[in-house]
Amino acid sequence: VMAGTGDLCALRMLRSLRKHADLETGYGVHMATHTAIGWVFLGGGRYTFDQDPLSIAALLMAAFPRFPGSLTDNRCHLQAFRHLYVLAARHRCVEAVEVDTQQPVEVDVTLATARGAEKVT
Repeated sequence: VMAGTGDLCALRMLRSLRKHADLETGYGVHMATHTAIGWVFLGGGRYTFDQDPLSIAALLMAAFPRFPGSLTDNRCHLQAFRHLYVLAARHRCVEAVEVDTQQPVEVDVTLATARGAEKVT
């Protein structure tokens, strides 16, 4: 749910998980942690995951529940599966441009969320 948000609290939590890893921690745990960090900052915060059935299926295959135990373990987790998340990624960024010159411009935006309206400059 935090995909593409760039949330610093989520990053801190994932970094603390990474720091608590010891020599007994399997390769799959490292892979899952770093995948989660990548998904939090998906597309530099400009992308998120879609919720259509194809996207959900791609994410399930990318986050296949049996991660490898070592670098060479391809029995349970095909390496190509982990890249299927790109099929679920969707561009979700508001970019205001001037119509005639196609140059970016600054605009005031009001976001309506469950917590209330928020004015963003």
